[in-house]
Amino acid sequence: MTARKSGISPAFTLVEMSLTLFILSSLLLIGTHYYRPPTAKLSEELAIKAYKRAWDSAVNYSVTHQTNVYIVYDKPNKIVRFETGEKDWQRTVQFPPSITFGSNATFLASIVDGKTKKPMTIVFMNNRDGEYKLTAQLYWGRLNVKTSS
Repeated sequence: MTARKSGISPAFTLVEMSLTLFILSSLLLIGTHYYRPPTAKLSEELAIKAYKRAWDSAVNYSVTHQTNVYIVYDKPNKIVRFETGEKDWQRTVQFPPSITFGSNATFLASIVDGKTKKPMTIVFMNNRDGEYKLTAQLYWGRLNVKTSS
């Protein structure tokens, strides 16, 4: 039989555990310091998706209520409003500061009975030399989105 030494165990000591925790937390701190979420691009994409949802909602409202829905572009405030003539239905999309409206976003567009009267291409530009082209198909009302970074 072997005699067992008292007080000695093969487990981590407090010093080893502290050193391991220090190394792991340092690695995590370095990794999180250099991570920057793409906030500008993400907010642009969310605004474009909100615009597409508001467009689809306007098309559906126009069909079901047999009314005109107007699209108003407020360039200085970077807001797009979808509203009826009586203003009893409205959707608003706020664009981020990194987006500028193209020159063709100055007119008042309309959706009548779920269709656009003429084909439209709305261009939103970002400050990274990219753009979002939203094209409404003639007499369909469907909105196609193309992006270029």
